[in-house]
Amino acid sequence: SRGFRESAEEFQKFLKDTARTEEVLYTDQESVQEFKRYVQKWFDIFALSLLDPQVFAKPLVQGRSLVEALDACNTLTQISDLCQPWLKLVSTITLEYRTTQLESRAQSIIHMDAEGRPAGLPTAAESLASYARRVFGT
Repeated sequence: SRGFRESAEEFQKFLKDTARTEEVLYTDQESVQEFKRYVQKWFDIFALSLLDPQVFAKPLVQGRSLVEALDACNTLTQISDLCQPWLKLVSTITLEYRTTQLESRAQSIIHMDAEGRPAGLPTAAESLASYARRVFGT
């Protein structure tokens, strides 16, 4: 969606800018840990808007969850580089889900008659006539 794309692009830019400009200043482990917590919090909050909020807990990129992958990072650049495939993955998952939903909706619309009912179902008049034949034998 447009909202995700904008958020992800802004976050990617922030990560790249931070890694490029701050890497020299923040080399101590305390700063790296703080940056990891910030990144994890961003993904946690962002996940709440997803259809599957647990997506970042799953081992989807290189067989590791986001938390596991973040734990292995020792620099801001590593953290920044790590986030790129995760953001792309979520974008792809979101796009695939929406595509599936649209295709499903399109198929259901195709199978509707002029009155907006699923095609093949009898009209109200046909149903009433059928009922009358069964009950009254007419």
